[in-house]
Amino acid sequence: MPSMMSSRPEWRGRSLDADEGYEISPQEVFSVTVPSALRYADIIFAVSYRPWVLQVGPYTKEFRFFTQRLDNGGIEWHQKPLDED
Repeated sequence: MPSMMSSRPEWRGRSLDADEGYEISPQEVFSVTVPSALRYADIIFAVSYRPWVLQVGPYTKEFRFFTQRLDNGGIEWHQKPLDED
């Protein structure tokens, strides 16, 4: 699977509380603004972090997503197990 490490300046150095989430849109990673331009994607986001309690690490956790085309032409992103083909 091809690899592309990308990080936007606004994503770096961000501190979150223990129960705080942070959401990004795949459109922020890819320069695709029109859903019809994206036919299919199967991507892994790697998140680097340091636990706020211990300040050890950094650790990396990976999240995998794929797209599903909708009847109306839109797309939905779904999480997928890392080890699934």
